[in-house]
Amino acid sequence: VTSSSARVKARVSAPNVSTRLLVSTSSNLSSPLYSGYVTSSSSKDNVVDFTIGGLAANTTYYYGIEVNG
Repeated sequence: VTSSSARVKARVSAPNVSTRLLVSTSSNLSSPLYSGYVTSSSSKDNVVDFTIGGLAANTTYYYGIEVNG
């Protein structure tokens, strides 16, 4: 985490799953910022790694991961 970005890793259930990170200041994830799409790979144990920028310091964020969206 920096003052304007964050890195999030997650493991999904299978390889070749298209995922992206959603980040919002609202707990219902309205008006989110989106990361780029990342596809899971068995060579990485199905762990996806996201970096998202455009965040504001000293702000609470909520996040979710969209799968095959």
